[in-house]
Amino acid sequence: MFMLRPSAAVKAAGRVFALCLALAGTAMALSGCGIASGESLPTLSPTPSVTAAATPTPSPSPTPTPTPTPTPSPTPSPTPTVAPFDFSRSAPETEAVDNDYFGDAVFIGDSRTDGLRLYSGITGSHFISYQGVSVFSAADPDKKLIDLGDGEKVSFLEALARRSYAKVYIMLGINELGYSDRTAFARAYASLIDQVRSIQPEAILYVQSLVPVNEKKCKEHKQPYYVTNKNVQTYAEQLIPLAADKQVVYLDVASVLVDESGELSYDLTSDGVHFTREGYVRWLDYLKTHTVDPEAYWAGLDLPPVPAPSPTLTPSPEPTPEATPSPTPSPTPIPTQEPTPTAEVTDSPAPSPTLTPSPQPTVTPEPMPSQPPAEPSAPAPSSIPEVSPSPTVSPSLQPTPENTGSSASGEVEEGVAL
Repeated sequence: MFMLRPSAAVKAAGRVFALCLALAGTAMALSGCGIASGESLPTLSPTPSVTAAATPTPSPSPTPTPTPTPTPSPTPSPTPTVAPFDFSRSAPETEAVDNDYFGDAVFIGDSRTDGLRLYSGITGSHFISYQGVSVFSAADPDKKLIDLGDGEKVSFLEALARRSYAKVYIMLGINELGYSDRTAFARAYASLIDQVRSIQPEAILYVQSLVPVNEKKCKEHKQPYYVTNKNVQTYAEQLIPLAADKQVVYLDVASVLVDESGELSYDLTSDGVHFTREGYVRWLDYLKTHTVDPEAYWAGLDLPPVPAPSPTLTPSPEPTPEATPSPTPSPTPIPTQEPTPTAEVTDSPAPSPTLTPSPQPTVTPEPMPSQPPAEPSAPAPSSIPEVSPSPTVSPSLQPTPENTGSSASGEVEEGVAL
């Protein structure tokens, strides 16, 4: 049995018929919903899709900068004020320093001071010392005593002015024992302090005590009769009030060198006047444990400015002695029991002329001294110049080593070259 294939026209007619049936069904459905035939269908607008509002990412709130709670400032502790140094008393004991402390120091004095240089072990310090010098000569700019080593001689003050120092130590007075005038001594010492302060205005000034002698050993070594502790005390007691008045530090060096009786210990002196090596070491040890804080020193000063020293100090003219038939120019005759015009304290061989000050005017510009009165109670010279004393014997005191056969004076120079 054969199947007939519909033609294309039949297929198209079938599609049209199906479409009509579909349209008719749609019209019937619309009429049931209240929409009359012939009415146009409303255009359905697409429901707009609701765009979900984007939840904004919250911006981080700025963290408020906390107002800093002001930290209460601690009440500042008052800066500890160093108590001003009391110049009316000797320097108290302090913690020991070493030798480096004295590297910017200068020591001014006589043969005792030179012994400190030679035998104490001190290093790095400067010394302006001269055997037999007195405070009168040290304060006089016309006394050219210090040999600089090149043939040039200058005064103590000129030597001091050649460099700057932070500390100045002074010890003088033993060579003035034959000249009994405490007022002239104190006046000359005060003049020296003023001039030193003017030359070294940034330095701490130390005045060291006058150390007593040992009278027993002085007699053994035939020291001049006027080298006594009574005469030492005459000058020594001037130094504490002088230090207070001039506001310099007083150092009681004698306290470590004397015995229970108050005189220089017999075992610490080589000749009754100068010290043994141990004595010089004790002296240095004392200096190391008696220093003054610079702040305390300057806080204690209330001095007016010191005028610059005058170029020369012209001593008051000495009275012309009345003419007498005696050929001796000095009013006081030279006692026969004193064979020489100078009293040299030494138990060592005589030093060479280049090391020991000569009494001739060509070396020391002082007039030739006359001998002091034969008795210690004799009155002092009647005329006392302002700076330089009237001609008298001033002992030339030399340091001697401890128990050695060599002469310390052989190592002592007339002046230490700076």
